[in-house]
Amino acid sequence: LPVTIIILVTVVGKLFSSGLGALISGQPLKTSIQTGLSLAQIGEFSFIIATLGMTLNVTSSFLYPITVAVSAITTFTTPYLIKFSFPLSAKVTASLPKKWKDNLDRYSAATQSVSAVSNWQLFLRSYIVNTVIHTIFSIAVIIISSRYIYPFFANQSEGATWGIVATIIITLVMLSPFLYALSFRNLYSGTVKELLSEKLYRNLILVMRVFRHVLAVALLMGLLTHILSITAALVTLVVILIILLIFRQQIRRNYMRIEERFLTNFNKNGAEESVPVLAPWDAHFTEIEVKSESAVIGKTLEELKWRERAGINVAMITRGQIIIHIPSRDTVVYPGDKLYIIGTDTQIRKINSILRPDKSLVQIEDQYQPSLEKVLIRQESILNGKSLRESNIRDLAEGIVVGVERNGQRIVNPESNWVFQENDMVWVVGDHKKIKAELK
Repeated sequence: LPVTIIILVTVVGKLFSSGLGALISGQPLKTSIQTGLSLAQIGEFSFIIATLGMTLNVTSSFLYPITVAVSAITTFTTPYLIKFSFPLSAKVTASLPKKWKDNLDRYSAATQSVSAVSNWQLFLRSYIVNTVIHTIFSIAVIIISSRYIYPFFANQSEGATWGIVATIIITLVMLSPFLYALSFRNLYSGTVKELLSEKLYRNLILVMRVFRHVLAVALLMGLLTHILSITAALVTLVVILIILLIFRQQIRRNYMRIEERFLTNFNKNGAEESVPVLAPWDAHFTEIEVKSESAVIGKTLEELKWRERAGINVAMITRGQIIIHIPSRDTVVYPGDKLYIIGTDTQIRKINSILRPDKSLVQIEDQYQPSLEKVLIRQESILNGKSLRESNIRDLAEGIVVGVERNGQRIVNPESNWVFQENDMVWVVGDHKKIKAELK
C-alpha cells in the first residue's frame, strides 16, 4: 500500500508541478502536459539518499525497500506515461473552453521570442547586475563599518551615545549612494515603462521593485541591529528612511558622479601611447581620422593642397593594416584613413574644419531604431484576412514580417501569399512607433 500511494503522489504531483512550471514559463499546454508526464519518476539518486539516511540512522529501515520499489516501478512506467501524454494532452485541450485556449495561446506566444533580445531580457539582465553589484558594495560598507568604524568610535567615546551616532552618520554617508542605486536604479527607465504597458509583465515588475526596496531596508536593519537594540534599530530605521527620502535628489547626484567617475576610469585604455617628437617649436604630431561623409574622400593630396590651405604636412597615413610613410602627392584619401599630421594648434584647427563633413551634404539622421515587435491579429485588425503581400506592412510600418505563430505552429519568414487569421501572433522587425500606431 505505501508503494502504491507514493507512486500515485509522485506521478500526479510531478504532472502538476512540472507541467505547471512549463506552462508558466510560456510553453504550450500540450508541451506542458508532456513535460509533466515525462518527469513523473524517482531517479536512482533516491537510492543514495535512502542509503545515506539509513547509514546516519535518520530514517527507519522500511524506507529503503519502498524507495527502491517506487523508483523501479516509476522508471519502468515512464515510457508508457510519455506515450499516454499525447492523447491526454489532446483530450485536455479539446475539453477546455475556447476562451481558455485562446488565453493560453496568447500567453505562450507573448512569453516566447524569436531569437532576439527583448525588452524583458534587457531589463532582467540590468536588474540582476544592478542588484548584485550594489548589494555587494552595500555589504562591503556594512562590514567596514561594523569591523573598523564602530569599534574605533566605541573606544574613543568609551561607549557614549555620540560614538554610535557618529558611526551611523559616517556609514550612512558611505552607504546612501549604493542604497539609492539598489532601490531605484533602472527601475523607472523607458524600457520599464514599455514593459509596464503590457499586462503580462506589470505585476512581476512590481514584485521585483518591492524586492529591491525590501533588500535595501534589510541591509540597513542588519547594520543597525549590530549597533543598537531591536527597538532602537527600528526607530532609527524609520528616521533614516525619512532622511533618505528627503535628500533623495542629492543622493542621486552623488551616485551619478561616482558612477560616471568609475566608468571613465574603467574605460581608459591604460597608459596613452607614446607619440614621438617629430615637430619643432610649437608644432606637434597629431592623428585625425577621415569620416565617411568628408568632402576630401577620393581626392589626391595634390588636389587637396593642404600645405597651401592649412599649412600642415601629412607625415603618415594608416589604412587598416597598411601604413603609408611620407605619402606622395598622388596618394588618394579614403574613408577611415588615419592621417598623422604635423602642425601648430591653429593649423590643426584649420585642417579639422576642412575635413569636417559639409552639413548641407550630410543627411539628417532620423532616429530610426529597428526592433522586434509582436502583433496579435484581432478580429478588427487591418491585417485580418489579408495576405502578406496585400498587408503592405513594409510601407505602413517600415517593417518586415519575420515569423508567424498559429495554434502552436511557428513559421519563420512566411511566403508572400500567407493569409493572416485571427489570433495569429505576428513578429515584425521595423520602427517601433509605426508598428504600434499602424498595426496594433
